[in-house]
Amino acid sequence: MKIRALLLLFLLSASLVAEDWPMWRGDAQRSGTTTESLSSELHLQWSRELPRPRMAWENEDRLHFDAAYHPVVSGKTIVIASPNDGSVAAFDSETGSEKWRFFTNGPVRVAPVAAGGKIYAGSDDGYLYCLDEKSGGELWKIRAAPKDRPEYHHLGNARLVSFWPVRGGPVISEDGKTLYFGSGIWPSMGVFVFAANAETGELIWTNSNSHYLPDTRIDHNYLHESGISPQGHMSLAGDKLIVANGRSMPARLNRKTGELMHFVQGYRNGDSRVSIIGDLALVGERGVMDLKTGLEVGAAPYLEAGDNAPKGWDGKKKEEFEGPYYQYKFQKGCGYRSVLHDGIAYGAENGALRKSGRRKCGETCEVGSAAAVGIPGTDRRKKSSGHPKRDFEGGRSAHHAFRQNADRA
Repeated sequence: MKIRALLLLFLLSASLVAEDWPMWRGDAQRSGTTTESLSSELHLQWSRELPRPRMAWENEDRLHFDAAYHPVVSGKTIVIASPNDGSVAAFDSETGSEKWRFFTNGPVRVAPVAAGGKIYAGSDDGYLYCLDEKSGGELWKIRAAPKDRPEYHHLGNARLVSFWPVRGGPVISEDGKTLYFGSGIWPSMGVFVFAANAETGELIWTNSNSHYLPDTRIDHNYLHESGISPQGHMSLAGDKLIVANGRSMPARLNRKTGELMHFVQGYRNGDSRVSIIGDLALVGERGVMDLKTGLEVGAAPYLEAGDNAPKGWDGKKKEEFEGPYYQYKFQKGCGYRSVLHDGIAYGAENGALRKSGRRKCGETCEVGSAAAVGIPGTDRRKKSSGHPKRDFEGGRSAHHAFRQNADRA
């Protein structure tokens, strides 16, 4: 089965070279925005047929970070990685002709990064590759595991893949000097996050101790050992590296040292697709994390309860769990897919375009349901009473730790 990939749909107008799109969703915050202006009339320039991507976790929608091809653009070069044949290929943006193709030894499941005349790509073969943008030649590569570990491989999706595949999608610092990426899936086998010199590939730091995290808050409010699993495209937020963490909530690392900050695994709302808007992380379609605390915004009752918050499972205090038990995000068209600009999220859902703004309240904001702010057609849920803790309807918590002014765009 094949799907058509329309790689170039814009009409060149005022400028001969459009603005670059160097990584997944355009920038290190994964905002999905550009300053480029499109012509009011677009004409198809060319198209190419690409085989349907073979996903790693087809039956788990929260792990669909590799469900589609994610082109990056540098000048007149489009670069696409393939999870099928493990290649990284460059195409001429004006003609669609292939410039070069480099093969790794495993599927490439996360988007490459184009910066400084180089292409950075992580592969399931356990390496992060740096390629020359013009020729596709290998400049250097980093093995994404400690030197004292043998090159172990096992079967994964009908391919031999490393015990430590690079599925923590690379992201590069704003000054183009530091590249971040992650490897490993199973904490019991070891997981790693790296910061490397983007010019030479020399490692700056390695986080190798986040595979075993004792007394971590997991689902149902239990404290148990846990670990991170770098799967999905990583992002940057101020002094923090945000590590997309498979089906769990993202992990926050100190960008300078690689030290893991307070981490809660979460319950139901984790996702491998994360975008940043200010001090919030939009996690999939259900989750919102406060990047200052590392908690979901729906954990406000937990913070409010303080020492009285339940220490483990308590069926009578589920709304006070550290990892929210009840759904708290009801905003439509506001998630990782949204286009994020100047504190505004633009999205679409069920055929309606939506604009979701952030209203600051001191150092925090509140994100609420569409019904609470009067979006037409969403009156099935009653408005918030304004009580600082919670409102209930139909047995679900409608507590809004965040409230957004929202309306149809």
